[in-house]
Amino acid sequence: MHGFSRETGQVVKFTVEDFRKWPHKKVTLLGMSGVGKTYLSAMLRGHHWYHYSGDYRIGTRYLDEDILDLIKAQAMRVPFLRDLLRNDWIYIRNNIKVSDLGPVLSFVGKLGDPERGGVPLEDFQRRQAQYRDAEIAAMRDVPAFIDKAQQIYGYQHFVNDVGGSLCELDEPGVIELLCEHTLILYIQVTDQEEERKLIARAQSDPKPLYYRPAFLLQQLAVYLAEQGLSYAAQMDPDEFTRWVFPRLFHSRVPRYEEIARQGYTVTSREVTGVRDQQDFLDLLEVAIGHDFSGGFSRVGALEGTDLHERLRREGVNVLPPDRALHQDIRELHVGLLNMMPDKALAATERQFFRLVGGSNPIAQFYMHPFTLPQLGRGDGAQAHIDKYYDTFEQVREQGLDALIITGANVVGPSLAEQPFWRPLIEVIDWAFEQVPSTLCSCLATHAVLEFRYGQRRVLRPTKTWGVFRHRLIDKTHPLVNDINTRFDVPHSRWNDVSRAQFEMAGLRVLAESQVGVHLATSPDGFRFVFFQGHPEYDTISLLKEYKREVMRYAKGQLQDYPPFVDNYFSGRNQAILREYRRGLDQAVSAGQGIPDFPDDLLTLGLDNTWRDTAHAVVGNWMGLVYQTTHRDPRKLFMDGVDPNDPLKLGRR
Repeated sequence: MHGFSRETGQVVKFTVEDFRKWPHKKVTLLGMSGVGKTYLSAMLRGHHWYHYSGDYRIGTRYLDEDILDLIKAQAMRVPFLRDLLRNDWIYIRNNIKVSDLGPVLSFVGKLGDPERGGVPLEDFQRRQAQYRDAEIAAMRDVPAFIDKAQQIYGYQHFVNDVGGSLCELDEPGVIELLCEHTLILYIQVTDQEEERKLIARAQSDPKPLYYRPAFLLQQLAVYLAEQGLSYAAQMDPDEFTRWVFPRLFHSRVPRYEEIARQGYTVTSREVTGVRDQQDFLDLLEVAIGHDFSGGFSRVGALEGTDLHERLRREGVNVLPPDRALHQDIRELHVGLLNMMPDKALAATERQFFRLVGGSNPIAQFYMHPFTLPQLGRGDGAQAHIDKYYDTFEQVREQGLDALIITGANVVGPSLAEQPFWRPLIEVIDWAFEQVPSTLCSCLATHAVLEFRYGQRRVLRPTKTWGVFRHRLIDKTHPLVNDINTRFDVPHSRWNDVSRAQFEMAGLRVLAESQVGVHLATSPDGFRFVFFQGHPEYDTISLLKEYKREVMRYAKGQLQDYPPFVDNYFSGRNQAILREYRRGLDQAVSAGQGIPDFPDDLLTLGLDNTWRDTAHAVVGNWMGLVYQTTHRDPRKLFMDGVDPNDPLKLGRR
């Protein structure tokens, strides 16, 4: 069954069958304003669900008196109304409705010039704190209202329609309480087009918003600097709200996703297709089935049902019964050969751990980082390796379900002359024989292409550096199941292996862009997976690389100032960087110190347009590893799986 375990501190997830047998369904809808929470709640109310609105509870219980006091304070400024109020000849009451929460929004208000309808900063911060306390209290009331809904009002099911700011509360115990008593359903914005529409809709009619205090002060400082203002009271309230909304949206997404790990996820587009209670329940079953098996539906719960056929029609990879019966929920052991230099060692480790760990909330992953002793290390990096890393001998002895090999910094054009070449080849040889599937990143891809397939990388006249739009070449391969047919990937490399070279080697090309192939596999479609780009990159990774090059220029190590990273910096960030260069050149010419690089200011303007696809591809890869590998580490694959064609694609 589903619920938060206080003993383990973990959420116990549903199976589809468990969900169907749940007699009193209790669901918390999570997501930004505009994704469909209130639409679903109103629809379910028509099917005799109890609709608990967090903002309605806030307005009628926890902020009712504060709202009335605010209204009365405004009324007292009008002499005619002041006399009527003082003599009790009139009274003011709150008329909040579930479908119209205007009084709550009016109380929160918009920060800015009071002469233009704004709220002064100190007053605004006080109201924000009051709203936060009220929302926490309203969420803590949920268990009591679940009981009231059933015992007093006779409702069988319960839907908790929470505000978009739930993810901002950072209050211990609130999310755990909701997980203990309800199923969390996160409504995720479907894609960038839907995101643009939601943001445009919010900006066309800016509404009051709740902000985390640190976020508000940070964004306020940036806005004042951009506008050349000194005080919040100078701001146009609507203009500030329009400006800050996209930044608030993007800051909330990872917070929603973290909460969603304790529940289930659907998209806003899927919500638009829900017309009645049965559609809603079907959608939840799809989400539960997808989540429970990391993206591959468990046939034991679905075989022979309408939902089973619906999943097939929607392109979900449903396991055949004979394969599903041989699966156990078990751990996967994933190796990471980290060859990156000292400064990037920990970041690369974190990036790949996050990709793997975020790919499936059910499976247990044991990560085994190791490196090559032939890569020279400083004292700090070596101490980190000695403490946290395995040796290759230890990894080889225990065996792996999957292996990731990172890139490395090289000196000179020839890979074969690098000090790590022979040890790397030893790892690759072992992986070909003993590891079910190996993922190669960038330089590792070039090494395997040269060593195994005789295809040497070619030096480009300029560095491939930026974020580039890719398209799928093979839309049927299981690795790219259910991902966008066009998606972004960062690249940072001087060398390239062309599509013609991949195809000459007999490899399967799955995705490419104007800068070349990004995703390919070995001829069998699975044993080796090749990246030429860097989908593991953090949002700021390219910024850090750019800063490093700028600092080299400032120190006279580069003759030319580095060009902008392609398709990465916004127009605002480019303008900031142009101003920074002018100041830098002036400082260097005057023999002064190097000005501080505006990292924090630039970071605010960066978008990550690749991580969702990266998670999807790695999630598919982990799912395939899970489906095909044997529990016994001495055996590569499950019985009946052909090592030369594990996915039954037909070997090339």
